[in-house]
Amino acid sequence: MSALLLALLLAVQDGQDERYVESAPPGAAERPAILLRTPDSLPRAAPGAWERFADPAQREAVVSDLGQEFVERMTAAEGDYLAERYPTALERLYGVLEDQPDFPPALMLLGTAYFRLRRYEDCAVALERFIEVAPGEVWRTQALGHCYYSLGDYAKARAHYERLLAAMPPELGASVEAMRGLALCHMRQGDAETALKLLDQVLELRPDHAEACVFRARILLGLDRVEEALAAAERARELAPYEPQGWYLVMRILYDLGRDEEAHAAEERWKELDRVAQEVRSLEMQLRFHPGSYPIVLRLCELAASIGDVPGARKRLADLLLARPADVPEVKLRVLVLDVLERLEDAEGARVAALALEETCPDEVETWERLTRYYAGVRDRKNQMRCAEEAARLSGKGG
Repeated sequence: MSALLLALLLAVQDGQDERYVESAPPGAAERPAILLRTPDSLPRAAPGAWERFADPAQREAVVSDLGQEFVERMTAAEGDYLAERYPTALERLYGVLEDQPDFPPALMLLGTAYFRLRRYEDCAVALERFIEVAPGEVWRTQALGHCYYSLGDYAKARAHYERLLAAMPPELGASVEAMRGLALCHMRQGDAETALKLLDQVLELRPDHAEACVFRARILLGLDRVEEALAAAERARELAPYEPQGWYLVMRILYDLGRDEEAHAAEERWKELDRVAQEVRSLEMQLRFHPGSYPIVLRLCELAASIGDVPGARKRLADLLLARPADVPEVKLRVLVLDVLERLEDAEGARVAALALEETCPDEVETWERLTRYYAGVRDRKNQMRCAEEAARLSGKGG
């Protein structure tokens, strides 16, 4: 039972955390056959089939009636979703929805999986059907507003965000991302002042919301409030230093202000970050169709390191360790992790990587040779000598 309820709760978190894009998604080669299916091909439930499920007091009994095997299938689909194995999750969910048409948690999970894949039209179909069978849960469908917005239907998106915000349970408070989405709809429809007020509310709730700062800067620039726009753009750049949008706006405003030298420096950094961001978007989309692909994750590591993104590189390196194929020796990958973190001058990350290398690959000469160089670099003479002696012993050169 808890797994099925979590499937409903997941969509709330997804809608709040996902940063949707306005541009068309990049292509991905060799997409699985399940992606040829669309949710409008699924059978429909009889009217009122899930009325009992809408009552929290009866929900557990409804799920119990569906049987343990059904619950396990839903749990497996949820596990695939959480592991970002979206095509596999879709396979399972289509099977579930063919057996139990319009089962609300399955529709919700189907919609959010499509949202993650940027299949906005398919996401909208699934979530619209979810609302039909679970109208009291409309507040969970934030991603639906994002879909309408990404598809360019700003009036429909605005109406949905307004409906969603009005339906939010008081104990949860306002949805920051729905409020942000509503602000962008007003911006697109030419109501700059309302958009600014909403973005200010977003920043009151989430002062670290970089994208809200980006759109504030864009609106203020359009209103010719240049100094305020520059402050907002600089704040966006401070909050998200490896995202290109803030740098672009700072560059543009500095050129407008005649501060050409600073603008040129910002332009060079923007070009670098924009080039990397475009490739990252393409690779991340491919990764959603081919989860755990070592070559893709390796390239993402390289890109994060190339722009000096220490937090991003740490995350990608952790993913790389999980994606390591059998034909890549662990010692070589652990050494690579240490190399990258040292190159980024991430002292704490490199220290942790050195300890992990010693712990996981103690029988490899390469481990001790690399650790000898590492400790020499940090001027830890005691550990340098210890590692050099161990390297000599394992290589047969020790006394």
